[in-house]
Amino acid sequence: MQSRFRIAMLVFLLLLGLLQALPAAAQRSRSLPLGERRNPEANVENWFIQLEEYQRYPQVARDLRCQALLEEIAWMYFGTENLPSMRIQGVDKLKWGALKPRISAEEERLSAALRNAALAPADRAWNAAKQWPASSYKNYLKLYNGVRYHAGLHLAGGRGAQALNARSSQCLADPAATPLAQQVLALLAKPIRGLPTMAGVSFMQGLPMRLPGYLYQPEGYRHIVCASLVESIANQRFGHVPGAGEPIPQGWETGATARLSSQAAAFRSLHVRTARAIHQAGMGAVGAVTPADRQAWQQSYSFAAVRVSGLAQKGVAEEKLRDPAMGCSGFAGVKEILAPAAPATMASGPVGIGSWPDRRVGYLADDAAFRPMFCSALVHAAYNWRVVEKDWFRAPAGKQSHWSRAAGFPEPEPASPAELQMRQAVRKAIQALYEAGQVDAEAKRWGNGPNAAYSVYGGDYNLLLNKAQSIVQARKAVAAFNEPRLACASLPQLAPVLAAVRQRLAAEDGRR
Repeated sequence: MQSRFRIAMLVFLLLLGLLQALPAAAQRSRSLPLGERRNPEANVENWFIQLEEYQRYPQVARDLRCQALLEEIAWMYFGTENLPSMRIQGVDKLKWGALKPRISAEEERLSAALRNAALAPADRAWNAAKQWPASSYKNYLKLYNGVRYHAGLHLAGGRGAQALNARSSQCLADPAATPLAQQVLALLAKPIRGLPTMAGVSFMQGLPMRLPGYLYQPEGYRHIVCASLVESIANQRFGHVPGAGEPIPQGWETGATARLSSQAAAFRSLHVRTARAIHQAGMGAVGAVTPADRQAWQQSYSFAAVRVSGLAQKGVAEEKLRDPAMGCSGFAGVKEILAPAAPATMASGPVGIGSWPDRRVGYLADDAAFRPMFCSALVHAAYNWRVVEKDWFRAPAGKQSHWSRAAGFPEPEPASPAELQMRQAVRKAIQALYEAGQVDAEAKRWGNGPNAAYSVYGGDYNLLLNKAQSIVQARKAVAAFNEPRLACASLPQLAPVLAAVRQRLAAEDGRR
């Protein structure tokens, strides 16, 4: 259920793309396809009205601007639904549902008043447009969206009050808006909650806007974002962990994707406990006690988690968790998660070496297993990655199936007794490394024999084989072999054939 909701959140975020794009759009005004090309965002007098009909009807142009400004203020500050433009254009599908911003009763009244104030100019412009030819009517529908887009640019750029009071608009002089003038101008002096909170970060890769659901409330935002940051860091370090609002499946620790050492497993559990504790404390902080409140809280959390996951993928989630402005470090467990001594099992691959395996999978998450497994796979790939290879021999966990050469193709005859001897020695070293990675009883029991490929350990090894082949193909075999964190050359299993293996790796890197 939670995963399906997060997919729905992705779709919802895409529908909000216009809102998210406003700050970036303010930087590229000259590329706009319609409207006043001479920096339209800064021109509060004559913006985005250039079609012939609107040059003949300045009142319609004014009404369009005022409708757009009032609607955009209502939307960006309060997430107001059922705006006039939605009714006019038959677009009434963008509903907040449980994510309706948790605004106060006073803010709710102002939100409704803004929507009602936009009705008068909307109706006037709409009634005028209906008298025009069909082509002009279509232009109206197209143009209004552009006008509102520019209205958002004015608001995002801090020019909302200027645009409302401009000579060509005079929106607050309209009888429907005049009673709201003082409240609207006071509102425009406050930060806009409907804008992304990280400048310069692309859509869906920043912190969530401070608008949907409980994200509107300061304490709700703090608890939700801090918990989702911890959860996203855990997912990035250890693979999927139970979400903060989800029940923990029975036996999850032993059945988790990543097979960790006891120390690393305890560290992973710290992430899960910390995220859940912050999540739970947040519900108390905002008074989410009824089932409807808790549903809104959980959906607010899922909305934030989708956004924050992009920060973890970019490697900046820890930075935001540490940021004093976020206030996350005051929660128990956060400082330990950010400690320099934190296990580095899930560290990214070496710089310059592509196709590095995902360390969050099975035995690859255990350093003691990963090192010999990877070195074994790398050496095997160096000798066997090409389809036609005279020194071919079967991988330790190769499947006994119709596509495996071991099932029906004999190994080619060696060119000499010395070649046969070396082939056998290299194969023995690869097998020894494969067995050295079997760090627990399950791997030892199921990781050998004709069905080894169907075991967890054998499957993980075959994943490494695919990655190792890509590394060899990319002529990065020597760099991977010499990676300091692996130090394949120092493994005792390779000592008898080390010189031959180094020669082979260098030959693959230097091939034409």
